[in-house]
Amino acid sequence: MQAKMVGVEHYFIVATALSAIGLIGVLRNRRNAMALLLALQVMLIGLALLFAAAAQFHGYLSGQAMALFVLLIGGAQAALGVALALCFYRTHGSVDADAAEAMRG
Repeated sequence: MQAKMVGVEHYFIVATALSAIGLIGVLRNRRNAMALLLALQVMLIGLALLFAAAAQFHGYLSGQAMALFVLLIGGAQAALGVALALCFYRTHGSVDADAAEAMRG
């Protein structure tokens, strides 16, 4: 029995599914800031996979470098988001995004 090769279209399907799951998470969950950051992170991982798969298909390294850059930006976004959520939790007692409405003057 021969093993089937995984084509680039399989990577595109997984990347699109990850991006769709992240988009659904962003659109459905507007209250919890941590869940919103997690959904954005899933979208960034889908984008990085898309860049890496396209780079592999075309044979260029620029897509892989872009995927690495996207993952670095995602890591910085997660660290900053967790720090902001922690400060917000210490001040207001929850990470509910609706509590931020009370901060408007």
